[in-house]
Amino acid sequence: QAGFTEGTPWLGVNPNYTWLNAREQAGRGDSVLSFYKQLIKLRHTMDILVYGTYRLLLEESGSIYAYERTLGDERLTVLCNFTDQTQSCGLSCRDLGTDNVLIGNYPDQSGTFRGNGPALHEEGDICLRPYEAIVLTQ
Repeated sequence: QAGFTEGTPWLGVNPNYTWLNAREQAGRGDSVLSFYKQLIKLRHTMDILVYGTYRLLLEESGSIYAYERTLGDERLTVLCNFTDQTQSCGLSCRDLGTDNVLIGNYPDQSGTFRGNGPALHEEGDICLRPYEAIVLTQ
């Protein structure tokens, strides 16, 4: 039963448990588990993530969830693509006042929009890859 119980679980065990499991995730720096640990560490070290004022951006978007947190002079912008297709946010680095990626869920984050990180659309819009999530900081 995937190491969780010797009894009969009330939900069936996914057949991928042999290769997608906590032990395998713990050993990889690019795993979902490692990403969540990084997010938790940020939450414990950055007051803006807990106490910052929340402002929804792109309220009408059905594919991009975007919001801003502010605390004093600090500002963070979170952009999440909830689709399996690359999506343009309709926002540019100029609109947001930054191109510094604090954290992202793709393993090739370059720390800025130059390099292999999120792409800038020809018109300057930020384009997020499928299921990509990034946090931008000033």
